[in-house]
Amino acid sequence: IEQCFDRALLKDPADFYTLTASELAQLERVGAKSAQNLIDAIDARRQLDLPTFLQSLGIAHLGRQYAELLSNSFGDLDGVLAASPEQLTALHGVSDLVAAALREGFASRASLIQRLRQHVALRAYEAPAAPATADNGHPLHGKAVLFTGTLAHCDRKTAQAMVTAAGGTAARAVNKSLDILVVGAGRGAKSSKQKKAESLVAQGEPLTIMGEEEFLALVDRAL
Repeated sequence: IEQCFDRALLKDPADFYTLTASELAQLERVGAKSAQNLIDAIDARRQLDLPTFLQSLGIAHLGRQYAELLSNSFGDLDGVLAASPEQLTALHGVSDLVAAALREGFASRASLIQRLRQHVALRAYEAPAAPATADNGHPLHGKAVLFTGTLAHCDRKTAQAMVTAAGGTAARAVNKSLDILVVGAGRGAKSSKQKKAESLVAQGEPLTIMGEEEFLALVDRAL
């Protein structure tokens, strides 16, 4: 790769797709067979699924989990790129900070994305089928639950497992898709999560803030 940059064969990732075996064969310690193997490996990546393409852009926070979330939510690359900050923060686990980083990342890489699209075909994205879960009538079923502060009766991982077992989901951030924020006893000032949750409640969002004891009482109704 260093030799390719030194010889101006590569300027950005899209240039990988314009390399030829004859160009690579001129590099030190690269024979004709090795050069062709490299070209074959590049050609094998001319068709990609959307999450892989998004993750490869090197945008802050855009790992596999968010790449799959965006793909599942917006369907194709154009939909992802056109998503507004409000649409992004409406997604489960996407905070204002993450949404801003995604928007900035896509904007700064707009020309690279355009060049890559000349060489790469994106396969239609098919989200993995979610396991069928019947509504069990539990008050946590279908609810996104987030924890903040120190829990007195169990650790955070155990509490998240309780939510999952009841048919809910363990959330990652406070946003409009959050249903319940559980506040541990803790000490000192309110956490940033609690302050943001209170702000959303004040704006009329249907978000419930409760203590650990109330949360455990909900869990005990069905577990």
